[in-house]
Amino acid sequence: MATFRLLRGGVLKILFIFHLHLICSPTLAQQVKVDSLEQLLSSYPDVDTLRFSYLNSLSELLILNDTKRAIQYALEADSLSKTIGFQRGHMMSQLMLARCHTINSDLTLALQYSQASQALAEELGDITYQSRAFNQLGIISEYKGDYTEALSFYDRSLQLATEAGYQDGILNSYNNLGTISCFQGNHPKALEYYQRSLDLAQRINSKTGISIAYNNIGIVYYYQKNYDQSLKYYNKSLEIDLALEDKSGASKCYNNMAIIYNHLGEYDQALNYYEKSLEIKTELDDKIGVVRCFLNIADNYYSQEEYRQALDYFEKSLKGSEALGYQSDIVGSLLGIAKTQYQLGSYSEALQFGKKGFDLAEKLGKKDYIKEGAEIMSQIYAALSRYELAYQYHQTFKQVSDSLLNKDNIRKVTSLEEQFKFDKERQTLLLEQEVKEKILAAELKHEKNVLKLTLVALALLVLLLFVAITSYFSKKKAHRLLAVKNQQVEEINKVLAQTNETKNKFFRIISHDLRSPLSALVGLTRLIKQGQFKEEKQEELMEMLSKDSEIVLKLVENLLEWARSQSDNIPFRPEPLSLKSLADEALLEMEGNALEKQVVLDAENVEELSLFADKNMIKTILRNLLSNAIKFTPIGGKVSIMAIEEKGRILLSVQDTGVGMNQKQQDALFNIHQKSTTKGTNNEKGTGLGLLICKEFVEKHKGEIWVKSEEGLGTQFWVSIPK
Repeated sequence: MATFRLLRGGVLKILFIFHLHLICSPTLAQQVKVDSLEQLLSSYPDVDTLRFSYLNSLSELLILNDTKRAIQYALEADSLSKTIGFQRGHMMSQLMLARCHTINSDLTLALQYSQASQALAEELGDITYQSRAFNQLGIISEYKGDYTEALSFYDRSLQLATEAGYQDGILNSYNNLGTISCFQGNHPKALEYYQRSLDLAQRINSKTGISIAYNNIGIVYYYQKNYDQSLKYYNKSLEIDLALEDKSGASKCYNNMAIIYNHLGEYDQALNYYEKSLEIKTELDDKIGVVRCFLNIADNYYSQEEYRQALDYFEKSLKGSEALGYQSDIVGSLLGIAKTQYQLGSYSEALQFGKKGFDLAEKLGKKDYIKEGAEIMSQIYAALSRYELAYQYHQTFKQVSDSLLNKDNIRKVTSLEEQFKFDKERQTLLLEQEVKEKILAAELKHEKNVLKLTLVALALLVLLLFVAITSYFSKKKAHRLLAVKNQQVEEINKVLAQTNETKNKFFRIISHDLRSPLSALVGLTRLIKQGQFKEEKQEELMEMLSKDSEIVLKLVENLLEWARSQSDNIPFRPEPLSLKSLADEALLEMEGNALEKQVVLDAENVEELSLFADKNMIKTILRNLLSNAIKFTPIGGKVSIMAIEEKGRILLSVQDTGVGMNQKQQDALFNIHQKSTTKGTNNEKGTGLGLLICKEFVEKHKGEIWVKSEEGLGTQFWVSIPK
């Protein structure tokens, strides 16, 4: 699944946010400022507060596009401030270092510098910098996924900013509190904070602040899947940015609008907006923005299965993110290259990049990327026939997926509870306002007519009773909705438990069938190695070894194919097909098995029919049904394929003159919970997986499969697929 990067105020990805105070949109003018300041610094010999100012300003200008140089200047500024005893400068440089290391995902160092800056600000009595330090601590907690701690820091930052009259800090706090609420699934609360941000921006006439608030409100509607409302607010934000000639803001809006169109499958429209965003980022020399545009464009091409173009942009993204040292984007780029190389069949390259991406994701603790990386690695190892490693990564994928699913379920329930709480509070406020208005009206009329006052009071009581009754029924309705959501969560958990039970039963079934031929292989090879047989007997034993090996290989292939079908990892790519050609190919593949048992294969009744289906799945269905028919047909028997068109559907039949089945055997054929495998007429072994796979693939095509059989009279399998 493709991961897109939203921009919230500054830059927001699904997992990683750059907050308002952290963003100074890079422009060519800023590069001129950097060059000018570096010239002043090189020509200024004194060690004083002016030199500190040069160093701190350079760090601020470089923090996004060249973080390494920003850190160097911040360290030099910090050292200088300690040398000259400039405590305020020490406080400022510590916070600058905290911001730099946050961008580099070095949260341990970022936390140390933030705490040091906060302590110094408190010692100096600088309320504004205390607010900024607590805000930075909130960002770090948010990146670590500790939203409760982040909320605490942001609340403290808001209190201090309000006390200091620090308007930018108040705006930042509202937006950051809204961000946390949004990630927690509490969309009403997020909208409340963003509305406060919008109101403040309008009061102080901050056009940029208004644009940011509109953009953030649009993001909330995006998460609520209200795409029309989301686009409406993005367009409001874009209109302001264009009027202000704020190219960075316009680029942000284009990116976010592109994400919606990509989600809706309107890839050309999405690509058009991504390219507009990239053009601006390139013009502004915004290296971070360029990297993330590359990632989004790569995801767009990948969604369209245009893998060569996707690979080109993923490689550009990797090169840029490595140059900047942005670990999260490096992971996204590595995994993007890995999954694209896998689709192109370059498994060795896919393995190389996938391993790097997965290891880095684990190091950073990014669960979404760990899940994506484990899934990719499982697919790559399966393609390389390294099934044990494929299974290990598949288990990791399932565990992380289950963990994220449980979190999502909890978030949905929490969101419903918060929605109810929000509605109740809003209703209370409306009631209070209405009561105040009634009381005021009653007081104004008191001197004129006591009777009127009494009537007003009675009307008020009736109104209160009505509101109370309405509130009661609203609350009751909300509880019913909550109960429904809880039931849905329980049903999801039941499905997960049932899936796990099916998996366990499946592995119990195949464990015996896999162990037996493997034990035979080990036993025979040991006897041959010990020289227990004469030379003329060894050729017969080698033939036995070959057959047992084929059985084991077939079992493992069926196991992996079934497992992939259960986890929806087999791509479904329908295309126009010739059924006659597919039948001929299947007969050719099974010719060796048929000759060995002297079984006649017949496809004379297959008409020249066309159907729209997945070629590999249809071939697998035919191959398994033919193999099954040959297995239970005695020497000299016959296996026939027939296909006709009837009422817009293709009816395909594989019939044999074999031993047939009783009703109990037929009932157990497509049931994973019952062991339905028996030996063939020549004691051929099987697992019963082939028919299960046939059923899965037929149902992928919205078709049906059934059997008709009588003991001693042969068996006929029927498959019906929409044309």
